[in-house]
Amino acid sequence: MGGDGTSWLRARGRITFDETREAKIQAFEESPNLLKIYPKGADDDKFVTFYFTEAVATLYSFTESPKNITIV
Repeated sequence: MGGDGTSWLRARGRITFDETREAKIQAFEESPNLLKIYPKGADDDKFVTFYFTEAVATLYSFTESPKNITIV
C-alpha cells in the first residue's frame, strides 16, 4: 500500500526458480532481515529464490486510473 493508504502495486508474470546457493546468498546479503524468518540463511531448505522472466506491474489507486509498468 502506498504511504497515503490509497495506492498499491500488483505484479504478475512468469517466474523461473533459481535454486543456486549463490542466488540465496545474494538475497540474504541484500535483505539481512530475512534471517529473522530463515535463521539457517542460504542453507535453509524452506527458502527459495526466483525471478520474473516476463512481468508487468500495475499501480492501482483509489483516486487515479491504473498505470501499467513493464518490468525488465
